[in-house]
Amino acid sequence: MTIYTGYFAQLKKYQELGLTPVSIARYSPSWFTGYCLKELAPSDSLLKGYKDGVITVEEYRKQYLQHLETVRWTEVLRRLEKYAPDGAVLCCYEKPNDFCHRHILSEYMRESGYEVMEILVTKGKPPKVIGGSVLGVSS
Repeated sequence: MTIYTGYFAQLKKYQELGLTPVSIARYSPSWFTGYCLKELAPSDSLLKGYKDGVITVEEYRKQYLQHLETVRWTEVLRRLEKYAPDGAVLCCYEKPNDFCHRHILSEYMRESGYEVMEILVTKGKPPKVIGGSVLGVSS
């Protein structure tokens, strides 16, 4: 199974490519009816602390990585494979160049041996896949 990351604003474009959007946001959009992996979302307190300016990017990253260490990866990947056998796009809200937990998640998964790439879809152009650095998150 191929795993991509992306954002909700491009949901229909992902579906047109035959990919299955999966929410990894703490709070999915009300119109999103797809599968959610809440265990990959940041905690309420982490999200609020960052948005309120109480938690720095570095602290957010540290705490989110600690959270990822507690995830039951075998179970998460089994469910993802079942729900999106032709490829999943792990979605949240932020645009590709904005700081976001999905970039930290993607780095963590790549370091754990999984192939995870950011997918960008622009009208009239072939999809672009980024497997390297996004906002200082290196592969």
